[in-house]
Amino acid sequence: SRNDILAEKSFIYRGQDLPCQYLYVRGTDDVRTHHIHVVIYDSEEWNNYLNMRDYLNCHEKEAKEYSKLKESLAKKYPDDRIAYTEGKGKLIDDILVRAEEWRASQS
Repeated sequence: SRNDILAEKSFIYRGQDLPCQYLYVRGTDDVRTHHIHVVIYDSEEWNNYLNMRDYLNCHEKEAKEYSKLKESLAKKYPDDRIAYTEGKGKLIDDILVRAEEWRASQS
């Protein structure tokens, strides 16, 4: 299975972190070096990941804003992944709206 193949590469299956999304991690409990989110191809989640990635790659100011927020949340919630993830929610939602509009304007 894919879980076995990833386990051979030191990835740990963490289950569904969000509906329709499977999470694999690599690294120690103290320092995660990799996170892999597996989603269904061409699903809403898939498109959100691609839109956000592409938008942030083309918009340095927003990318820095997102990076700073993630860093501050990581310091504030070093042992609380749920609070860290929830803390990013509003900005991610805002970026996704802008990213979808930007993507549509690229067509």
